[in-house]
Amino acid sequence: MNIIKTNHAKQRLQQRGINDQMIEVIENFGITKYDQKGGIRMMIPKNHILELMKKQPTIKSLLEQVKGIYLVLSAHDHSLVTVGHYYR
Repeated sequence: MNIIKTNHAKQRLQQRGINDQMIEVIENFGITKYDQKGGIRMMIPKNHILELMKKQPTIKSLLEQVKGIYLVLSAHDHSLVTVGHYYR
């Protein structure tokens, strides 16, 4: 999927070393949560990543890279607003 990125998102992607392949994996396998403020947060929970590694061994290294990364999309037009790392 070719997602539209805001200028802010492009800057954060570069600063945080997150590439388009990583975004695509999160979009395809992640879960979504609406934040009630006009945003959609997407991420792949750690237990979900472990299951996917068993089912999708060809993308194991990519799944390792997306651990702890979240995307924030606009609920209005689904453009990528920002990205970040969460620590749990």
